[in-house]
Amino acid sequence: MDRRALLAAGLAATFAGRVRSQARHDAIVVGAGLAGLSAALTLQDAGARVMVLEAQDRPGGRLRTESGGGLTIDVGAVEVGPHYRRIRAWAERFGVGIRPITRRFGGFGYAIGDRLVAAADWPSSPANLTVGAEREIAPAALEARLLRPLSPIRTVDQAADPALAAFDRSAFDLLTEAGASAEAIRLMDRWTNAPSLAGASALGLFREFARSPNAPPPTGPEGASEIVGGSATLPAAMAAALAVPVRYGALVTAVSQTPSGVEVRLDSGETLRAGHVVMAAPLTAVALIAFSPHLPPELSSAVSGAVYARVTQVHLLPESPFWEDDGLPPSLYVDGPLERVFAVETERGVERLVCWINGDGAIDWDQMGEADRVERAVSELARVRPSSAGKVRGVFSWSWAGPLSGGIRHAPRPGEGLGQVWQPGGAHTRVFFAGEHTRREEHGMEAACETGERSARAVLSA
Repeated sequence: MDRRALLAAGLAATFAGRVRSQARHDAIVVGAGLAGLSAALTLQDAGARVMVLEAQDRPGGRLRTESGGGLTIDVGAVEVGPHYRRIRAWAERFGVGIRPITRRFGGFGYAIGDRLVAAADWPSSPANLTVGAEREIAPAALEARLLRPLSPIRTVDQAADPALAAFDRSAFDLLTEAGASAEAIRLMDRWTNAPSLAGASALGLFREFARSPNAPPPTGPEGASEIVGGSATLPAAMAAALAVPVRYGALVTAVSQTPSGVEVRLDSGETLRAGHVVMAAPLTAVALIAFSPHLPPELSSAVSGAVYARVTQVHLLPESPFWEDDGLPPSLYVDGPLERVFAVETERGVERLVCWINGDGAIDWDQMGEADRVERAVSELARVRPSSAGKVRGVFSWSWAGPLSGGIRHAPRPGEGLGQVWQPGGAHTRVFFAGEHTRREEHGMEAACETGERSARAVLSA
């Protein structure tokens, strides 16, 4: 019997011995992403009656698989990291395949100002305005070479240590004090996975670089892997295993605690009752919910002030290998609106191009309609890389800046305290919080599962 089965058996025995409340459900889970589904299945395994509410029309949260140009494309989480033991266990349980990742990115060229620069030419290029030893660092490596070495942590859990509060300030300020040039910071700011270096906690970025304190050895020789059929296959299988089907299109507007349980009100006017609630929605969605009693001040501030990193993607198909004309690799880092153009390669060659626009740079793109975004990406690529003109066609675009998702991931602000408010789990009497913003271990998909399972155990122990 594996670890999860042993845990479920123990919790089930404990839970079954209790007197059930008069509530219709033992627990309501808000959000059918990986965090919510992990929580719901862990509760169900222990014998609890669970209802999952999802405002969207599908499960998966930030795991979303789209089709375009004859391709199946993950627009959210893609990679199953080598330490993602929870993801691998859920996949094995539900017969979802995981295989060594089949796509890769090749080398990069650079479009800086009005110049195209090969990586080998960067140190001596007139476009290189960095200073001193920085000039030898490729633009794509600036963050790894200048910011990461400033980190005082090596494991994710260390980020919540109050003793490290001095690093919970703007990454811009920390880099400036460390002697990074204005140009190096500008280039990093263009591509960092945060709204901006000025608006991001350095400690928050360090947490992204760190690993789980309990990370086991990588599973198999392949390292990073992917879910067969697209990442959304896994949450779909998890949702299908629930005894009570997920309620889609169910937008929660209020959560009220009573002496005997919790009442959850939907925008339809319907009220549902349960013993406990697991709040596994992004904080941008949680901020739209009225809580009674009110959340404690520190928790309320963390919810209302939450910032998520925007990501907007535009997917393009090359109709001929235009990169052979200018001699640069097909992937390109750009210090203008396109930011990064990743050539997704398989054994058959370049499958597609993904324009990946991050953080504050995505704001203008997010205000456009999809057709305008695609047209702008094609024309902007032709402007910075003339060899692509007339040789690329748009497929579709995707933005994560919706009112419920907010962005692709939680991006702690300077001074946010880096999750200390969520320790140990952020319980508000009968309401427990899950989601990657509460994580203590690994990143991405694994973080969601870790927090969902942890919140479920907290409910069962309450």
